[in-house]
Amino acid sequence: MTNANNTTVTAESAVTVNGGSSTTTVTVSQAAVQTAKATVAAVSPVVAVSSVTAAPGVNGVTAVANVAAVTAVTAQPGVTADGAVKVIDTNVGTTTANTITSVTLTNYGTGSLIQDNALTTLSLTDTSTSTANATLQIDNATAGVTKGTASTGTTPTSNSTLNLTVNGLNYTGDNTITDYNNEIKTLNVTTASNDSSLKAFADTGLKTLNVSGTNVLTLNTINSSLTALNVSAGAGFSDGATAAGTGLAALAAALTISDTSSGTFTAVLDATTQTFTGSSGQDVIMISDTADATKKIAGGSATNNELVLDGGAFALTSAKTGANVTGFATLGITSTVAGTVDMNQLSSGFTSLDVQGGGTVAVSHLAKQDSITIDAAETSLTVNYADTTGLSDSVSVTLGAASTTAAGFTTGTLALSDANSVGIGTLSVVSNGANITTTAGTASYNYNTITTLTDNGLSTLNVSGTAGLDVVGLNETANQATSFTINNTSTGGYGVVIGTLTDSKLGNLVFQGSGNDTISTLATSGGTITTMTVTNSGTGVGTIGAWTDSNITSLTLSGKLNITSTMSGITSLSLSDGQTMSLTDSNTTGVTISGASDNSHITVNLSGTAAASTVTDTISAGNANNSITDAELASTVKVTVGSGANSITLGAATTDTTGSYNVTLGTHTSTSALYDKISIGTGGTNWASAVNLTVTGASANDQIVLAGDAASTVTIHAAVTAGATAAATITAIEAVAVTTGVVAYSVYGGNTYVAETNTTAAIGSQTGATMTIIELVGSHTFTAGTHAIVVAS
Repeated sequence: MTNANNTTVTAESAVTVNGGSSTTTVTVSQAAVQTAKATVAAVSPVVAVSSVTAAPGVNGVTAVANVAAVTAVTAQPGVTADGAVKVIDTNVGTTTANTITSVTLTNYGTGSLIQDNALTTLSLTDTSTSTANATLQIDNATAGVTKGTASTGTTPTSNSTLNLTVNGLNYTGDNTITDYNNEIKTLNVTTASNDSSLKAFADTGLKTLNVSGTNVLTLNTINSSLTALNVSAGAGFSDGATAAGTGLAALAAALTISDTSSGTFTAVLDATTQTFTGSSGQDVIMISDTADATKKIAGGSATNNELVLDGGAFALTSAKTGANVTGFATLGITSTVAGTVDMNQLSSGFTSLDVQGGGTVAVSHLAKQDSITIDAAETSLTVNYADTTGLSDSVSVTLGAASTTAAGFTTGTLALSDANSVGIGTLSVVSNGANITTTAGTASYNYNTITTLTDNGLSTLNVSGTAGLDVVGLNETANQATSFTINNTSTGGYGVVIGTLTDSKLGNLVFQGSGNDTISTLATSGGTITTMTVTNSGTGVGTIGAWTDSNITSLTLSGKLNITSTMSGITSLSLSDGQTMSLTDSNTTGVTISGASDNSHITVNLSGTAAASTVTDTISAGNANNSITDAELASTVKVTVGSGANSITLGAATTDTTGSYNVTLGTHTSTSALYDKISIGTGGTNWASAVNLTVTGASANDQIVLAGDAASTVTIHAAVTAGATAAATITAIEAVAVTTGVVAYSVYGGNTYVAETNTTAAIGSQTGATMTIIELVGSHTFTAGTHAIVVAS
């Protein structure tokens, strides 16, 4: 059948083949069941970003529209269902010998039927890409047969062996093969090209199942009559079972198993009644963890053999299970396993732990540095390693299967320690999952979650994989690390997020790798560390969302960082290019902020000064739109900024005393929307003879906000004649600025002096709480603003 791309054939017609007297072989091939698909070009995902309008002290952000990820699709036709195929020998149901010995079916539909008592060879292939049932009945009686209708014949054939080749059979609905007369005693299955999964081969007389070929056969229903299972060549076998006591284990001692293949053997066995010896292929064997093994279960020579425990409370001993179950490298634990799995009771040689999810379990005496895989959501996993060198140990934890497209999952508690309850020093997490998921037109990056990670002394967290990682709480209550490194190379856009990191001994924090990292809350108070270094040597951005500390006095930053901090003791802050810093500091002993080379946005709020303070704050920033607030009332504040549109707030509105404020603006060109804005209060005790704000580098459109007069639209008085000295010039402009909102200015010695009062008073009666005095280096003129002056020239 041929049809155009991107069209759908609702269903293919049923096919009936009536064999002739000389027909020996029948082959029927139909198009595969698949959904019609039009050509779609691949599109990379983009997460939406809202726009931010640039303003003084605010960096602009260009809006980015959401783009959901789209996987490229090649056009293909659609078929909703294959037709049932009926192959009927001309002599079926008669005493005349049947002639059809071989039948080959490709993509057959449910209700297919073969009526032929000479059948010895059957080949079945399914290339479908979507769910479809495909049941097949074999009716090979020599008498009592109604042609075209499957029935239990009154006289089944004496042919008791069937050679069956399977290729890609897909058990997603019902693809049972039924031997209606139950005469087949030996089934020889050859697996070819693609793995196959059968719901069942329904035959109550089946005794021997031989599996060979190159691929895996999964038989999801095991015949209760089966007494021998033989797997050879490159074939693999799986009983499809997922619980202790089911699958092959249900046959107990009645079944003999022989495995000489290089393929994977996966089954549930009864270790009290069944014996198994693996070959060169991988063996994945499930046993009950409640019944001590008395029979030999030996994994083969493969290095990735896995023993899976299932059933209930761990009750195995070294004398029985430890001695009898050997040859496995990975220990699997299902959700039903409870209590503590003691690795001392199992054989040696395990190198990894596979936690299949859904339970609460503890594992003790795990060998040093054995890796851990968590397949799905797990309530709690506690792992105690056998060695006593935890701080120097390195452990790998994998979350989810590689290349999965499933959503992320949550592990409630993950606790790691050595025999002395000391944590593991280096933890490498491989976080797998779909990079991006889309819901109702919005895009969000995928990630796996660990709600509580308990690892005392953890100093290096490596994260890789295809999905992000969210550690809600990192618990280091003892043996806290003095240095902590996050090395993120994951390809998931979510990055690494640590909700809360508490470490009072932390003096060095390092971000590495290509991904973005966030510590939502960093708590470092309570220890004796006074000097802190935060470094990002990677290409991503390191973010600290909320950082509160009362001990650190010196902080040095390096690399791409985005930090929001509230400190009470910082006296020295060193910034470099690429850092977005928000610092709230209540220190009262003076602060030096060195950030002239940092052209990212910084927000500084120095809020802890006292009225009697006599310290010096020195702040330098780069070419971004920075926001700087210094509430110093009585000391010296020196601010130097670059070419951006900055917002600088100094002192208080009317409570400054002997404060002296000096602002140097970088070379810049201001506009009506982007300009430097400086807010200054009244002059305090120096009002009569000295300025309380000096500005260097002001240009047209820059604004000086008069914080002491928040209600008035100011009036610019004509230029006042300068006095013989700077002090005399100040006296002259104060004599004019005696009415609320009136700004008087004069040029003396090449600089411009400005005075404004927030109250109407007689000449000479103004006070430090009412008068603002400003000096602008250079000759300037002004226009009026709302309780502000705007530089006109």
